[in-house]
Amino acid sequence: MARKPGDTNYSARERKLIAEKEEAKAEVEMLKARVKVRDAQIKELREKLGS
Repeated sequence: MARKPGDTNYSARERKLIAEKEEAKAEVEMLKARVKVRDAQIKELREKLGS
C-alpha cells in the first residue's frame, strides 16, 4: 500500500534515512560556507598585497 501525501508515520529505517539525508545537506551547507570564508580571506590577502 502506498504512503499518502503528508503521512509522517515513518518506520525506524525511514527515520534513519531521513536523518542521514538532513545530515548530508547540513554538511554541504557547511562546506559552502567554508568556501565563502576562504574566498574572502584570499580576496583580503590580494588587496593587502596589491597596495
